[in-house]
Amino acid sequence: MRYIGDIVDINPDFDDVHIFWIKREEWSSGNKHMSNPAMWIEWEEFIYFGICESYHFIFLEDFSDWDNFDEYDPGYLEFLHMMNLKPTFYKLDYLGVMESDLGDWCKFELDFIKVWWRNKQINELIND
Repeated sequence: MRYIGDIVDINPDFDDVHIFWIKREEWSSGNKHMSNPAMWIEWEEFIYFGICESYHFIFLEDFSDWDNFDEYDPGYLEFLHMMNLKPTFYKLDYLGVMESDLGDWCKFELDFIKVWWRNKQINELIND
């Protein structure tokens, strides 16, 4: 799995999060290919990646196979569904990620992460 940051024990509430993206996290090891539900959220001024390692999509399954689930406009029900899958959360290590192999990252992820980091740096300057 690509480097994201350290595993953290958090239990965010829907009212306090901003969901950037709900996605399938795919990875391979040898001849084994896995796909897990995952989400990027902002909570308490940091970005977290939650991956539901206990759930593996079966061949050709995606979010459209789940009842009342909209990955493109996620709300409370989607967040609750993902949290019920007991995701493992990683706190984003921005500098560590930027120094890692960025070939494992898609442009969309890098874009919202870079915007978040820029805004965080500006807010820290203003508030100090």
